[in-house]
Amino acid sequence: MVRMEVFKEWFAVRMNHSDDETWPGRLSYDPNDGIYLNAINFAEWELGGEGNPYFEGETITGYLDYQTPTTLVRPFIQNFNPGSIGRDFALTRARYRVVANGILKKLHLETLGDRCFEGFNCELPSFHAWIAPQLVQSSYSAVGSLPLPNIVIGEPSKIELSLSSATAEVVKYTSAGEDAPIRQHTVLSLVLSEPADYEAVMRLVSAIEIMFSFLIGARLETSVLNLPTTRYNEDAYKITAECWIVPAWKRAAAAPHPQHRLFTEGVSPVDTQALLDRCLSNPVELISIMNVVLCVESNDGRIDDSFGELLGALEAFDKKQFGSGADPNINHIRKQLKELVEKHGTEEQKAVCVQIGDSFRNEYSLRKRLKRLYDMWKADGFKGDPDLGRIVDIRNLKPHGRGHRLSPDVVGEIIVFMPFLCALARYHILKVLGFSAYDIGQGFRRMSRYQDFV
Repeated sequence: MVRMEVFKEWFAVRMNHSDDETWPGRLSYDPNDGIYLNAINFAEWELGGEGNPYFEGETITGYLDYQTPTTLVRPFIQNFNPGSIGRDFALTRARYRVVANGILKKLHLETLGDRCFEGFNCELPSFHAWIAPQLVQSSYSAVGSLPLPNIVIGEPSKIELSLSSATAEVVKYTSAGEDAPIRQHTVLSLVLSEPADYEAVMRLVSAIEIMFSFLIGARLETSVLNLPTTRYNEDAYKITAECWIVPAWKRAAAAPHPQHRLFTEGVSPVDTQALLDRCLSNPVELISIMNVVLCVESNDGRIDDSFGELLGALEAFDKKQFGSGADPNINHIRKQLKELVEKHGTEEQKAVCVQIGDSFRNEYSLRKRLKRLYDMWKADGFKGDPDLGRIVDIRNLKPHGRGHRLSPDVVGEIIVFMPFLCALARYHILKVLGFSAYDIGQGFRRMSRYQDFV
């Protein structure tokens, strides 16, 4: 696995994506601090300073270490300094500091809409933790009075999966150096049925990473992605770009022990092929609530903000899966009342009617939605009896879009409610994925966070 490690290299910026003119620069990558490009050259006054079109737009292309074709994705100018005229130089130099969202090594990509990517292959730690390969088996045998270890290393294996709009390969193998322990690896390669653009491929990778992080119960650090393309280099070989991104949120360096993971391939009733197909279907709402649960479990934000985001995600999930709860008869009656007031009412009555209509919501409230989700949870035998009314009351203490300080007692209540709300969200998401109540209960027993609910 190629890890995202810090580097600083010289970078020749291709002005207007052309080799005719280049600016010298310095490209810095840090998985924690981000991607920065510092470029300097003689000022061109007609460019208008901060509005330099060469450093804005979808991409910047250039040469890393003046050799490797490289693309910076989604750049924007963070700082501009026109410099000043001094005795040591007669012309003003302009300096730009540019922030980017990603790096594509070995490829010049002028527009992100270019459908040149055939798929990806990489060693995703979350997917590896899900597969949990058992290629290395160890045991002990007694020789005299001393126990001696016996280590058996299995042969590499490859599994091919036929998906709805792609084909996938899962390769498992081991590696070992002279002084390094034996390591097990899992590489996922996915080839799309049709070439896609950069953002479509990255959405798919993100969905797969979030899906399997959710299933194992931990969000792990990511690795460099290899993106095969339809393009060829000057030696007539297909170009495979290296994608470096800045991982969002907190990530663990190592996966939990297999016995403490929520699910792995060996104990899951839903196979890997079905889960990958689900990711290919672009389930935005499902992936979104999975990510919210992972953020809450990782303590990524303030606890009161996380509380509100989780309730909002549960509300949106309930509406998507089980409907808004709207009564069709009410809309018909509202229309009749509105016509009656407009025909016979006074101006004051008409104004009140409009005000009532604007504030009325013909759908379930948050409390009713939580009750509906909780009733299904309870019917499947899961424990927990929270005060749903109090949960809604606490949510209403913090208005939308405005800061609000909560008392320590209220924060304490939120801390108590959070594990239940995460478990409730996990239960319903897993049901949608095809897990039974029994399977979910077995998974909860493997995680100390959720053992009290079964």
